[in-house]
Amino acid sequence: KELTYDLALRTLMSLAMMENDATACFDRMLPSLVTLSLRAHGVPEAVAKLIGTTLVKMRYRIKTKLGISKRHYSHSDEHPVYGTGQGSAGSMAFWLLISTILFGIMSRIAHGLQCSHPLGTETHSRTMEGFVDDTDVAVNDPNQQCSPEQLVKVLQTDAQHWERLLFISGGKLELNKCFFYMLTWQFSDDGTPSLTPKAQLPYPLMIAQGNDAQPTEIKHKDCSESHKTLGVMKAPNQSQVGEIKRLHNKCNTHAQATLSNSVTSSDSTIAHR
Repeated sequence: KELTYDLALRTLMSLAMMENDATACFDRMLPSLVTLSLRAHGVPEAVAKLIGTTLVKMRYRIKTKLGISKRHYSHSDEHPVYGTGQGSAGSMAFWLLISTILFGIMSRIAHGLQCSHPLGTETHSRTMEGFVDDTDVAVNDPNQQCSPEQLVKVLQTDAQHWERLLFISGGKLELNKCFFYMLTWQFSDDGTPSLTPKAQLPYPLMIAQGNDAQPTEIKHKDCSESHKTLGVMKAPNQSQVGEIKRLHNKCNTHAQATLSNSVTSSDSTIAHR
Protein backbone atom coordinates (compact mmCIF):
# COMPACT_ATOMS: atom_id res chain seq x y z
CA LYS A 1 0.00 0.00 0.00
CA GLU A 2 2.85 2.41 0.81
CA LEU A 3 4.48 1.63 -2.56
CA THR A 4 1.19 2.29 -4.39
CA TYR A 5 0.77 5.61 -2.58
CA ASP A 6 4.35 6.62 -3.40
CA LEU A 7 3.84 5.79 -7.09
CA ALA A 8 0.63 7.83 -7.07
CA LEU A 9 2.46 10.85 -5.69
CA ARG A 10 5.10 10.54 -8.40
CA THR A 11 2.47 10.19 -11.13
CA LEU A 12 -0.10 12.76 -9.94
CA MET A 13 2.30 15.68 -9.84
CA SER A 14 1.53 19.39 -9.96
CA LEU A 15 0.90 20.81 -13.41
CA ALA A 16 0.19 24.31 -14.72
CA MET A 17 -1.02 25.07 -18.22
CA MET A 18 -2.08 28.18 -20.14
CA GLU A 19 -4.45 28.19 -23.11
CA ASN A 20 -3.52 30.82 -25.72
CA ASP A 21 -5.67 32.37 -28.43
CA ALA A 22 -4.04 34.39 -31.21
CA THR A 23 -5.64 37.47 -32.77
CA ALA A 24 -6.33 37.34 -36.53
CA CYS A 25 -3.72 34.63 -37.02
CA PHE A 26 -3.66 34.46 -40.83
CA ASP A 27 -4.15 38.22 -41.29
CA ARG A 28 -1.00 39.04 -39.31
CA MET A 29 1.48 36.78 -41.11
CA LEU A 30 4.40 38.67 -42.65
CA PRO A 31 4.96 37.93 -46.37
CA SER A 32 8.73 38.09 -45.89
CA LEU A 33 8.57 35.57 -43.04
CA VAL A 34 6.29 33.31 -45.09
CA THR A 35 8.91 33.29 -47.85
CA LEU A 36 11.76 32.55 -45.43
CA SER A 37 9.73 29.74 -43.80
CA LEU A 38 9.13 28.16 -47.20
CA ARG A 39 12.88 28.19 -47.91
CA ALA A 40 13.66 26.84 -44.42
CA HIS A 41 11.45 23.83 -45.12
CA GLY A 42 13.05 23.04 -48.47
CA VAL A 43 10.67 24.75 -50.91
CA PRO A 44 12.60 25.67 -54.10
CA GLU A 45 13.76 29.28 -54.28
CA ALA A 46 11.76 30.00 -57.44
CA VAL A 47 8.51 28.81 -55.86
CA ALA A 48 9.12 30.68 -52.58
CA LYS A 49 9.99 33.85 -54.51
CA LEU A 50 6.83 33.53 -56.62
CA ILE A 51 4.63 33.24 -53.51
CA GLY A 52 6.38 36.12 -51.71
CA THR A 53 6.20 38.40 -54.77
CA THR A 54 2.53 37.57 -55.27
CA LEU A 55 1.69 38.53 -51.67
CA VAL A 56 3.56 41.85 -51.99
CA LYS A 57 2.29 42.80 -55.46
CA MET A 58 -1.31 41.63 -55.05
CA ARG A 59 -4.10 44.19 -55.58
CA TYR A 60 -7.08 44.04 -53.25
CA ARG A 61 -10.62 45.15 -54.14
CA ILE A 62 -13.71 45.25 -51.95
CA LYS A 63 -16.61 42.98 -52.93
CA THR A 64 -20.16 43.66 -51.69
CA LYS A 65 -23.68 42.94 -52.89
CA LEU A 66 -23.43 46.13 -54.96
CA GLY A 67 -20.47 44.73 -56.86
CA ILE A 68 -16.67 44.90 -56.85
CA SER A 69 -14.96 48.22 -56.18
CA LYS A 70 -13.14 49.86 -59.09
CA ARG A 71 -10.44 51.23 -56.80
CA HIS A 72 -7.95 48.96 -55.11
CA TYR A 73 -5.21 48.98 -52.50
CA SER A 74 -1.92 47.09 -52.32
CA HIS A 75 1.20 46.66 -50.21
CA SER A 76 3.72 49.49 -49.89
CA ASP A 77 6.52 50.49 -47.52
CA GLU A 78 4.42 53.37 -46.19
CA HIS A 79 1.24 51.29 -45.83
CA PRO A 80 2.21 47.62 -45.55
CA VAL A 81 -0.40 44.91 -46.07
CA TYR A 82 0.11 41.82 -43.97
CA GLY A 83 -1.57 38.43 -44.11
CA THR A 84 -1.96 35.95 -46.95
CA GLY A 85 -5.30 37.10 -48.32
CA GLN A 86 -8.87 36.50 -47.19
CA GLY A 87 -9.88 32.90 -47.88
CA SER A 88 -6.48 31.86 -49.21
CA ALA A 89 -6.09 28.08 -49.39
CA GLY A 90 -2.41 28.44 -48.61
CA SER A 91 -2.85 30.25 -45.28
CA MET A 92 -3.07 27.04 -43.25
CA ALA A 93 0.12 25.66 -44.80
CA PHE A 94 2.00 28.95 -44.37
CA TRP A 95 1.06 29.19 -40.69
CA LEU A 96 2.00 25.54 -40.20
CA LEU A 97 5.52 26.25 -41.48
CA ILE A 98 5.94 29.39 -39.36
CA SER A 99 4.51 27.83 -36.18
CA THR A 100 6.71 24.75 -36.62
CA ILE A 101 9.78 26.99 -36.45
CA LEU A 102 8.39 28.84 -33.41
CA PHE A 103 7.59 25.53 -31.69
CA GLY A 104 11.15 24.39 -32.36
CA ILE A 105 12.52 27.49 -30.65
CA MET A 106 10.19 26.93 -27.69
CA SER A 107 11.46 23.38 -27.31
CA ARG A 108 14.96 24.79 -26.72
CA ILE A 109 14.18 27.71 -24.39
CA ALA A 110 11.08 26.64 -22.44
CA HIS A 111 10.83 24.55 -19.27
CA GLY A 112 8.09 22.35 -20.71
CA LEU A 113 6.27 19.29 -19.43
CA GLN A 114 7.79 15.92 -18.55
CA CYS A 115 5.66 12.80 -18.18
CA SER A 116 7.19 9.67 -16.66
CA HIS A 117 6.11 6.10 -16.07
CA PRO A 118 5.45 5.58 -12.33
CA LEU A 119 8.43 3.23 -12.19
CA GLY A 120 10.62 5.69 -14.06
CA THR A 121 11.21 3.30 -16.97
CA GLU A 122 10.00 5.74 -19.66
CA THR A 123 9.93 9.52 -19.93
CA HIS A 124 8.27 11.79 -22.48
CA SER A 125 8.79 15.54 -22.76
CA ARG A 126 6.59 18.14 -24.47
CA THR A 127 6.82 21.92 -24.63
CA MET A 128 3.49 22.96 -26.12
CA GLU A 129 0.71 21.87 -28.46
CA GLY A 130 -1.42 23.74 -30.93
CA PHE A 131 -4.37 23.53 -33.29
CA VAL A 132 -4.00 26.36 -35.82
CA ASP A 133 -3.91 29.53 -33.64
CA ASP A 134 -5.08 27.86 -30.41
CA THR A 135 -2.05 26.73 -28.43
CA ASP A 136 -1.26 25.70 -24.89
CA VAL A 137 1.89 25.97 -22.84
CA ALA A 138 2.29 23.48 -19.98
CA VAL A 139 4.86 22.97 -17.23
CA ASN A 140 5.18 20.56 -14.34
CA ASP A 141 7.58 19.61 -11.59
CA PRO A 142 8.55 15.95 -11.98
CA ASN A 143 11.06 16.19 -9.12
CA GLN A 144 8.51 17.65 -6.66
CA GLN A 145 10.79 20.57 -5.78
CA CYS A 146 8.56 23.54 -6.70
CA SER A 147 5.65 24.93 -4.74
CA PRO A 148 2.44 25.72 -6.69
CA GLU A 149 3.36 29.42 -6.56
CA GLN A 150 6.81 28.74 -8.03
CA LEU A 151 5.29 26.54 -10.73
CA VAL A 152 2.98 29.37 -11.82
CA LYS A 153 6.06 31.58 -12.13
CA VAL A 154 7.69 28.96 -14.36
CA LEU A 155 4.54 28.85 -16.51
CA GLN A 156 4.54 32.64 -16.68
CA THR A 157 8.11 32.57 -18.02
CA ASP A 158 7.29 29.97 -20.69
CA ALA A 159 4.07 31.75 -21.68
CA GLN A 160 5.97 35.03 -22.00
CA HIS A 161 8.49 33.30 -24.27
CA TRP A 162 5.61 32.27 -26.56
CA GLU A 163 4.14 35.78 -26.54
CA ARG A 164 7.52 37.23 -27.53
CA LEU A 165 8.00 34.73 -30.36
CA LEU A 166 4.49 35.33 -31.64
CA PHE A 167 4.91 39.10 -31.48
CA ILE A 168 8.24 39.29 -33.35
CA SER A 169 6.77 37.03 -36.06
CA GLY A 170 3.87 39.45 -36.60
CA GLY A 171 1.30 37.71 -34.38
CA LYS A 172 -0.48 38.81 -31.23
CA LEU A 173 -2.21 37.09 -28.31
CA GLU A 174 -5.85 37.82 -27.48
CA LEU A 175 -5.11 38.09 -23.76
CA ASN A 176 -8.75 38.49 -22.72
CA LYS A 177 -9.40 35.04 -24.20
CA CYS A 178 -6.34 33.41 -22.64
CA PHE A 179 -6.57 31.57 -19.31
CA PHE A 180 -4.64 29.10 -17.21
CA TYR A 181 -5.21 26.14 -14.90
CA MET A 182 -3.20 25.21 -11.84
CA LEU A 183 -3.63 21.49 -11.20
CA THR A 184 -2.32 20.32 -7.85
CA TRP A 185 -3.41 17.06 -6.28
CA GLN A 186 -4.41 16.81 -2.65
CA PHE A 187 -5.21 13.65 -0.70
CA SER A 188 -7.83 12.95 1.93
CA ASP A 189 -7.10 10.96 5.09
CA ASP A 190 -7.99 7.70 3.34
CA GLY A 191 -5.72 8.55 0.37
CA THR A 192 -8.44 9.62 -2.08
CA PRO A 193 -6.98 12.16 -4.56
CA SER A 194 -8.72 15.34 -5.72
CA LEU A 195 -7.68 18.51 -7.52
CA THR A 196 -7.11 21.54 -5.31
CA PRO A 197 -9.78 24.26 -5.81
CA LYS A 198 -8.77 27.56 -7.37
CA ALA A 199 -9.58 29.41 -4.12
CA GLN A 200 -6.68 27.64 -2.41
CA LEU A 201 -4.22 28.63 -5.15
CA PRO A 202 -4.29 32.47 -5.22
CA TYR A 203 -1.27 32.87 -7.49
CA PRO A 204 -1.55 35.43 -10.31
CA LEU A 205 -0.02 35.01 -13.76
CA MET A 206 1.01 38.22 -15.56
CA ILE A 207 1.88 38.57 -19.25
CA ALA A 208 3.29 41.65 -21.01
CA GLN A 209 2.23 42.08 -24.62
CA GLY A 210 3.97 43.64 -27.58
CA ASN A 211 5.58 47.00 -26.84
CA ASP A 212 3.37 47.52 -23.79
CA ALA A 213 5.49 47.22 -20.66
CA GLN A 214 2.43 47.03 -18.40
CA PRO A 215 1.61 43.33 -17.85
CA THR A 216 -1.92 41.93 -17.99
CA GLU A 217 -3.25 39.42 -15.46
CA ILE A 218 -4.41 36.19 -17.12
CA LYS A 219 -7.69 34.63 -15.99
CA HIS A 220 -7.27 31.71 -13.59
CA LYS A 221 -9.89 28.99 -14.13
CA ASP A 222 -10.91 26.47 -11.51
CA CYS A 223 -10.29 22.81 -12.32
CA SER A 224 -14.08 22.33 -12.53
CA GLU A 225 -14.54 25.10 -15.14
CA SER A 226 -14.78 23.74 -18.65
CA HIS A 227 -13.53 25.31 -21.86
CA LYS A 228 -14.25 24.59 -25.50
CA THR A 229 -11.70 22.38 -27.23
CA LEU A 230 -12.53 21.54 -30.86
CA GLY A 231 -16.25 21.86 -30.13
CA VAL A 232 -16.35 19.89 -26.87
CA MET A 233 -16.49 21.44 -23.40
CA LYS A 234 -13.76 19.89 -21.25
CA ALA A 235 -12.77 20.40 -17.63
CA PRO A 236 -9.56 19.14 -15.96
CA ASN A 237 -11.51 17.34 -13.24
CA GLN A 238 -13.56 15.54 -15.94
CA SER A 239 -16.76 17.39 -15.03
CA GLN A 240 -19.43 16.97 -17.74
CA VAL A 241 -21.56 19.93 -16.59
CA GLY A 242 -20.28 22.30 -19.26
CA GLU A 243 -20.76 19.81 -22.11
CA ILE A 244 -24.25 18.83 -20.91
CA LYS A 245 -25.23 22.51 -20.80
CA ARG A 246 -23.86 23.07 -24.31
CA LEU A 247 -25.74 20.08 -25.75
CA HIS A 248 -28.91 21.07 -23.88
CA ASN A 249 -28.82 24.58 -25.36
CA LYS A 250 -28.11 23.19 -28.83
CA CYS A 251 -31.06 20.79 -28.62
CA ASN A 252 -33.37 23.56 -27.42
CA THR A 253 -32.32 25.73 -30.36
CA HIS A 254 -33.10 22.94 -32.83
CA ALA A 255 -36.42 22.24 -31.11
CA GLN A 256 -37.46 25.90 -31.27
CA ALA A 257 -36.54 26.07 -34.96
CA THR A 258 -38.56 22.92 -35.69
CA LEU A 259 -41.62 24.05 -33.71
CA SER A 260 -41.67 27.52 -35.27
CA ASN A 261 -41.67 26.29 -38.88
CA SER A 262 -44.05 24.20 -40.92
CA VAL A 263 -41.99 21.28 -42.18
CA THR A 264 -42.81 18.01 -43.86
CA SER A 265 -42.11 14.69 -42.19
CA SER A 266 -39.14 14.08 -44.50
CA ASP A 267 -37.70 17.53 -43.70
CA SER A 268 -38.13 16.83 -40.01
CA THR A 269 -36.31 13.50 -40.36
CA ILE A 270 -33.39 15.15 -42.15
CA ALA A 271 -33.22 17.91 -39.51
CA HIS A 272 -33.13 15.44 -36.62
CA ARG A 273 -30.47 13.32 -38.32
